[in-house]
Amino acid sequence: ERAMTSFRIRASRPDEVPEIFAMVCELAEYEKARHEVQSNEELFAEALFCAEPAVWCTILEHHPEDAAASDADGWVIAGMAVWFRNFFTWTAKHSIYLDDLYVREQYRGLGYGKALLQHLAQRTARLRLLQQLQEKWEGFGEGAKAVLQGRLDAALAGAKATPILQGLEVKPEFGKAVEAILGAAEEIAFGDGDY
Repeated sequence: ERAMTSFRIRASRPDEVPEIFAMVCELAEYEKARHEVQSNEELFAEALFCAEPAVWCTILEHHPEDAAASDADGWVIAGMAVWFRNFFTWTAKHSIYLDDLYVREQYRGLGYGKALLQHLAQRTARLRLLQQLQEKWEGFGEGAKAVLQGRLDAALAGAKATPILQGLEVKPEFGKAVEAILGAAEEIAFGDGDY
């Protein structure tokens, strides 16, 4: 019987490239294809942490629940997802393409693979949600934009969101707020001079 565990999912950091590459190699070994791996740590560092990356690595960390919460060293990398955004020309929509999903053998059976997939699915949903908001945003006058930005800032409880058009990233806890703003956007009337 496995001990109770906790986990967290986050973006990878540059100092973790050796471990990311190690997991790539572990996966290749599992697939009996280690000899086909042509990448290396340096190439991964360049791809993931350049000025404008086109690929990302999401890390899942494992921590036993009975360990002290303040024990930062108790967190270990248990798995990863390497992904990039793709684009469908027929719909003009972005999505996420999952290149590799890997959970280390000793952490399998804990639902970590599913957790990584759910995390990426939520990212995709947020990405689409923000695209919808951006599409609506393009049609608004300056007054409507100011109203919506004000509502977004208020919904985020002073977290001071970046202006809506500055990228497609939204923290998970802000998803419902953005959904609410989208709903409000539907109600704004155009052409009445105020917006």
